[in-house]
This record gives sequence, structure tokens and C-alpha cells, in this order.
Amino acid sequence: MLSSDSVDAYYTHSTLFAVGAGYQMAIVKKSSCDTATVTRVVQSYVVGARLNSDVSAELSYILPQDSKANFSQLFTQLDQRKEELGIVSYGVSITTMDEVFVRLSDFLL
Repeated sequence: MLSSDSVDAYYTHSTLFAVGAGYQMAIVKKSSCDTATVTRVVQSYVVGARLNSDVSAELSYILPQDSKANFSQLFTQLDQRKEELGIVSYGVSITTMDEVFVRLSDFLL
């Protein structure tokens, strides 16, 4: 457990991944973008992907750690359907430990 800037309990690798470790994908969208359609496409290639936020012109998804084998197929679809989906660009990064601990503290509250 986190308190007063210290760790009061030990969390296993699986617990940390359960609260959001893995990859983050950010998609910059046009005003014509339908979030539900993009989410269906993402989830059809990456089982367990979930929409993290839809703010302004950006969608953010959490992609499970074990899903990276499917990324190339997803990227191919996003590239081929960019206009149809209303996507400007996208990128993927690994979740930082700071983000994991922020999610863990939100999870515990």
C-alpha cells in the first residue's frame, strides 16, 4: 500500500499488471472520428485493450503486456483505414512505473 511517499506493502508482478501496466496507445483523432468504431477495431486485434481516456482530440488505450504480438496487424489496419476511422496519427509506449503507481493508488482508494 502507498502512504506518505513510502511503500507499506508488497505488490506482486501480476497485481501491478492488473492495475494498468503494459502499453499505452495514443491516437490523435479528427472531429469525424467515432470513438466506438476505433475501440472496436483496437479490441478486435488486441484482446483486453481498454479505452483509458477520450479527451479533446486524443484517445488513449491501455494494451495488455502480452498483446504486443498483435501490434503489427493492428497498426496495418489503422494505417489502411486512417481516413475512414478519422485518425490523424497514433503511437505506442510502454507504461511507466509512475503511471502504474498512480493507477495503483487510484485502485486502492
